[in-house]
Amino acid sequence: MSDYYSITTLGLFLLASFGCIFANASDRVTNNTYVRVIYDTKPQSTVYYDFDECYPYVVNGARALNAVWLKSTSCLGYTGPNCNGDIFPPLPVPVPGGTVLVNAADFVELIEQSAMCSEDKDLPSITPLTDNGL
Repeated sequence: MSDYYSITTLGLFLLASFGCIFANASDRVTNNTYVRVIYDTKPQSTVYYDFDECYPYVVNGARALNAVWLKSTSCLGYTGPNCNGDIFPPLPVPVPGGTVLVNAADFVELIEQSAMCSEDKDLPSITPLTDNGL
């Protein structure tokens, strides 16, 4: 399965949606888990975030390299690192399940520092992901 849907820019992220994504899911994945984030640590670390949990773009000095959305969400971006500060943009941003966001050239934290996402059941997923399909 190698259907490639689109490549566009969202903020300073590179948005790439693939027909199939291969990785190993963790026991950390629950029904409320919406995103898998890989941080630039040695070795790289993978963190899973649940709905309405703050997703910081930098953790202990390690930047998010990429994020894979497991479920469709609507997200608010914050100018502060712990989902504090101003909300930018001022409206929720819809992110379909199956979306891959790549931190192109480490610029993501220049616009926002963190995000908080809620489930968006009205937004369809763009790829058929399962809990074990990641």
